[in-house]
Amino acid sequence: MKRKGHLRCGKFPARFWGEPCRTSRFEVGEIVNLRRVRKAKARGKAEDQAAQNRIAFGRTKAERAAQDLERQQRTRRLDGHLLTEREKT
Repeated sequence: MKRKGHLRCGKFPARFWGEPCRTSRFEVGEIVNLRRVRKAKARGKAEDQAAQNRIAFGRTKAERAAQDLERQQRTRRLDGHLLTEREKT
């Protein structure tokens, strides 16, 4: 006894046997290497993280030098205002 959508008799539909079903078209998907997909996904995540790090932590050499100079000037100014032992008494 044949049922609608089945080309073979039994419990399994026709697409189980690799045959097209009468009621719809059965298309085979693209074969992919899962290892490559996983590595590509990891690479994409790493690139996104690197971009975020560049935004958060990235500074040019000139910016770092300017900040170091400013820090040294603030330290000198602060040290210049310290009281000596003679001035404390």
